[in-house]
Amino acid sequence: MAPEQVTGHTGGPLTDVYALGICLYEILTGKCPYEGPDSLAVLLQVRTGQMKPPSELRGDIPRGLEAICLKATAAVPGERYSSAATLAQTVDNWLADELARSEAALRESEEQVRLLLDSTAEAIYGADLNGNCIFCNPSCVRMLGYQNARELLGKNMHTLMHHHRADGSPYPVEECHIYRAFREGRGTHILNEVYWRADGTPFPVEYWSYPVRREDHPIGCVVSFLDITKRINRERELIQAAEAANHAFRAASAELESLRRQLRLSLAETAESTARLHDAALSMEQRGYLDRVTK
Repeated sequence: MAPEQVTGHTGGPLTDVYALGICLYEILTGKCPYEGPDSLAVLLQVRTGQMKPPSELRGDIPRGLEAICLKATAAVPGERYSSAATLAQTVDNWLADELARSEAALRESEEQVRLLLDSTAEAIYGADLNGNCIFCNPSCVRMLGYQNARELLGKNMHTLMHHHRADGSPYPVEECHIYRAFREGRGTHILNEVYWRADGTPFPVEYWSYPVRREDHPIGCVVSFLDITKRINRERELIQAAEAANHAFRAASAELESLRRQLRLSLAETAESTARLHDAALSMEQRGYLDRVTK
């Protein structure tokens, strides 16, 4: 019931607009705008048109839709929409604008994600439930030795670049860490395995896999990987440097020990010579004493 009906006026198109506005209010809030202990209390509220804005009952109500609702339920008939058709068209226009804004926001979000994927040095690809590539970034294309992403899209990634181990033996997909982790609904992180380029050459990688779910159902996985050739070479260089340092240390220790032995030998020889000289000096002193006594 519109406020003018409470005062005895007959209904009309603007009364219908008010009724539709009340329906919209209840859709937005889940409540009737007028409540009271009895019918008289409710009618008094309707007559004054005093209702709480929908946003006071629910904070997530779009402001544009709330404005439409409040205009449709204005206490003064002349402040409402001129007809139910006008109200319906206004709601349709709002929905179309919201859809356009949502699509624009989605495109912007997708563009930001694409920009991040395209600019990162880490290779990233996504696979569906069958392990087929559904997207890949430029770093992935480049590391695997392909010309463009079209050469990877729709292809089984295990068959394409994870088909053999480092020793050249076949790598069945059932034993693949990515496959097993995906089937178990978890991610995995492998420090050192081998991927294979388009030209058939292997290269060492560190990779991570992450399961992707929609409404708690697995729909695929995302894999990121790094070419760790430089890291392995650097680690090998560090190991070789450490081994060379240990060898030099051992050689220096052996040389030092040899010098110590030579020094000890020289000291012993010096002590022995000193003792012989001391004994010779004593003998000469004793002979001199005997000569003096005899004379």
